[in-house]
Amino acid sequence: MREGRVVRRSAFFRAACTDRGLLALVGGLLLASSWLIFGNTPEPHRTTLFWAVQAPGDLMFFLSALAVTRNVRDDRRAYRFWRLLTFAGGVFVTADVLRTAEGVVGLETTESGPVQLACLAIGQTAIFAALIGYPMLIGSGAARQRFLLDASIVLAGVGAMVWFLLADPRAANTTGGGVIGGLVIGVGVLAVGFFAVKLVLSGHSPVGLPAAATMIASAIVLVGQIVVLPIYAGPLDPGVALAAQLLPTALIAAGPRLELLRFRVDPEHFRLRTRRRPYSVLPYGVVGGVQLLLFGAFVIDDELTLRCWGMLIAMCLVTGLVVVRQLLSFGENSRLIGELDHANLQLRHQADHDVLTQLANRRLFTERLDASAGAGEDSVALLAIDLDGFKPINDRYGHHVGDAVLIAVAERIRRCVRPTDTAARLGGDEFAVLMPGATPESAGQLVARLERVLSEPIGIGELRLSIGASIGVTVGSAEDPETLLRAADAAMYAVKHHRAPKDLMQHQ
Repeated sequence: MREGRVVRRSAFFRAACTDRGLLALVGGLLLASSWLIFGNTPEPHRTTLFWAVQAPGDLMFFLSALAVTRNVRDDRRAYRFWRLLTFAGGVFVTADVLRTAEGVVGLETTESGPVQLACLAIGQTAIFAALIGYPMLIGSGAARQRFLLDASIVLAGVGAMVWFLLADPRAANTTGGGVIGGLVIGVGVLAVGFFAVKLVLSGHSPVGLPAAATMIASAIVLVGQIVVLPIYAGPLDPGVALAAQLLPTALIAAGPRLELLRFRVDPEHFRLRTRRRPYSVLPYGVVGGVQLLLFGAFVIDDELTLRCWGMLIAMCLVTGLVVVRQLLSFGENSRLIGELDHANLQLRHQADHDVLTQLANRRLFTERLDASAGAGEDSVALLAIDLDGFKPINDRYGHHVGDAVLIAVAERIRRCVRPTDTAARLGGDEFAVLMPGATPESAGQLVARLERVLSEPIGIGELRLSIGASIGVTVGSAEDPETLLRAADAAMYAVKHHRAPKDLMQHQ
């Protein structure tokens, strides 16, 4: 199975690297960015060019999402998710076309009009609705605890990032100050964390990891452009700012395209993704991010500021959650190992014991007989037991009564033997007992006890069935197990021919 996953990943990687759509997207991004940054196109023509080159990327988003929607028709939840993303892509394309058309007819401006802003708001709302409306199958018990801890780690890390940005004095100046600026930063960063939890940590994700990674990266870049760059980089050149805005468009367009390639390379990948992975590297990546932010706070601030204290608290909180997560994993691993050991013992027992009577089977009986020979036992006794009258009972009353008789016989044999003896059912109505270190006298005593208890009637429901047994015994050295087996069988068949038991004791 692991080799199959490696083969599928290799095939997907080759398909992604050679896909014409993705290559055109990357090439177009580089060319358009170079033109916007280094070109001499004046405003507002440059802004019109920006909207024009965005249209192909949004069109790829729309067409790829539409194709994925057709592939997930059998899954109602995934179909609804991708249908909303397709709608969002269509709205984005409409905004691009309308804005470009305005520039072509001479209504050029560097500001987005109300129609474009409305289209962008509708498209983003559709994406949020798709993410919010898709259910998270997080299971129950330990699986639910793992998910909640992982989600808490991610959201705590995201909260630390929000604090890092809001606690910077420059944030109030660049975001307009007050509550609104803080809300812009907080909502933007928390939205990225929400995307990560829904697309990466939740069970039965509608998006594969490669597609989810590019779409989350698009949200991160967008938030960075809106929030981080104004705080730490200051105003950008208009051409550079427009080129930077192309990157999230390209990343979000690549997501549905990668998902479509997944279906083309491996049509079963969506069905195989229905189970949540037992682990995720995302929470540990968040811990690393919080550590970097803590280091950055100490480097940027000249003294132990409120931001530094907040980052220290966030680091302690995230680390504590990771420790709890690891302890939970250790406990679950210990439980699974215990269950595995128990299952192995059960399999071993099933392999060595008769299913019906739970006595040792022929395989285990032979192993212990050979082990007695290897241990150099001076004397062992071997009893061969064959039930008398079992076949007429089985034929007259049916197999269920016959099975009940065999179970009762096995229990009586088990009560008679010593703890060191091995009682076995060799097959049908044939039983055997191995007595390591036995003498002829102790073997004879066991034969007498078995003859007495096996001659007693067996109650099966309202039936009282009488059944006897022919028992042959041989006592001798374990160095030649085959000879012992043949001697015991011969003694048992002699009993069946009405020879006296005392004359059937053979010494090897």
